[in-house]
Amino acid sequence: MKTKMLFVVLSLCLLAACASGPKVNLKYDYEISDMSTSSRPKWIDSEYILKLNEKSDGYKYYVGENDNASSKASKTLCRSSAEAKARYDFAAAIKSSIISAYKEVENSLGPEEKAVVKSSADIERVLNVDESVGGAEKYNDYWEQRSHQKKMGAAKDYKSFYCATIIRMKDETYVSVIQSASDRMIEAAKTPEASPAAVAGLKKKVAEKAVAASLAAPSIEYAE
Repeated sequence: MKTKMLFVVLSLCLLAACASGPKVNLKYDYEISDMSTSSRPKWIDSEYILKLNEKSDGYKYYVGENDNASSKASKTLCRSSAEAKARYDFAAAIKSSIISAYKEVENSLGPEEKAVVKSSADIERVLNVDESVGGAEKYNDYWEQRSHQKKMGAAKDYKSFYCATIIRMKDETYVSVIQSASDRMIEAAKTPEASPAAVAGLKKKVAEKAVAASLAAPSIEYAE
């Protein structure tokens, strides 16, 4: 599992494919020698996160795992890496939803409306939402220490850490992040000939579609 995002449909497809395909017995070269809880938390599973977001408890949740080999030898670095990855992937997913919404709106525009903004191919690079994910809070984390053993197939006997972090963002903050990022993108993309009314209308369309792409997304109250 690499990323778990509340609105990634591909994850559902992969889960369905795995469920219907042949069962594979995975062989590990380690034993879990220590862990932060008595058992692995449910929220590590992507399907559980999707269901959690469907409940619409006022938050959007995202999980990141540490897959950086250089930090696995240190529990502290492992945990911080997992949180950083959760925030990075959350921002990337939000950006992806906005770009997808923009492309969908772009395809429905008439000739006159298309003159309002540049093409999606020209504006994707200007959209940066990484800093906005500062509005997400660390909700919980999990770590386990793994004892790799030669007798189990490892190249040598050694220890490493696996870490996962779940972050969450309030629905109203999530909507605000999408709306603000959409606004910045359209502002960067608008042409000199674009009227304020046309630009405002495009901002609203893109933001609404991006928010709607999220499971159980709240209705958007757009400030003109």
